[in-house]
Amino acid sequence: MYCTERFYKIRALLCQQKLATMKQLCEALVESSAAICRDLDDMRDHLGVPVVWHAANRGNVLSGLEPMGQAQKLPGL
Repeated sequence: MYCTERFYKIRALLCQQKLATMKQLCEALVESSAAICRDLDDMRDHLGVPVVWHAANRGNVLSGLEPMGQAQKLPGL
């Protein structure tokens, strides 16, 4: 799976579930935790996606969701 596909799948999971653990992301994308960590870093640092780690809940969330539950859009292909 290409990293762009993973970006879209990660974003979709975070929009659906509101919080996703590393285990959930790895299982859903059939990728290693190292690949998911790199993707989350790239999404946050290079694409400006507001992915935040919540230590108390031990999962990743999209911060600043708009009222309709939509976060910032990823760039198109």
